[in-house]
Amino acid sequence: MDKVDQIGITIEENDAIETISGVGEAEFVYQKNVDCIKFGDIEVRDFIIEVGVMDYGFNLNGIIGMDF
Repeated sequence: MDKVDQIGITIEENDAIETISGVGEAEFVYQKNVDCIKFGDIEVRDFIIEVGVMDYGFNLNGIIGMDF
């Protein structure tokens, strides 16, 4: 959450809140629609991201999902 906050992406009153689960326990995330995401030469426009706390005990700033 801290990294996206630095570029102006913050939770707002009308954002959807979801529960996700993986190998660990369930976590809460909020959804945001962003204009564009770039990763190297790949660019995706009008994309929904999920933002949440990622405190797994090691340095990790995000996860790229299969929908990207």
